[in-house]
Amino acid sequence: MTIKLNGWQRLWLLLVALSTLPLAAYIYYFIPRPSDINHENSFYREMKAASVSKLAGELTVLGFDEASKDVGIRIQMPNDHYLPFRNSATPEEIKAVSSEYFAILEHNTAIARKKFVSTSLAIWLVSNCFVYVMGFLIGWVIRGFKNE
Repeated sequence: MTIKLNGWQRLWLLLVALSTLPLAAYIYYFIPRPSDINHENSFYREMKAASVSKLAGELTVLGFDEASKDVGIRIQMPNDHYLPFRNSATPEEIKAVSSEYFAILEHNTAIARKKFVSTSLAIWLVSNCFVYVMGFLIGWVIRGFKNE
């Protein structure tokens, strides 16, 4: 069994093939990275209570209120959020809490990436289907004038 494609279908297949390169480049260059993910207080709620207790200040709606004099070192995370540690936190505890925060950040990055890629693919698919339908409709109109 051979598949016979008319001119519109061949043109559409060529357009689909050519449009995959810009799509791949777009996804590669604009895919979310950890630095693109904004900090949310829900990150603290996902952390273990023991880890949050190593941070200085009081957790408020806006984040940690660092008015406490107990603030020791502040560690900058890839998303430009600072984790304020207590003076009593050891280097091992700082590393563990920072790693836990980064793991939560990576998880949120993965979610954002899935959403970004699926949205990009959906737009690509819909636009290619639109071109196919338009080609079919233009061919239908042309055939209508030829029959008269």
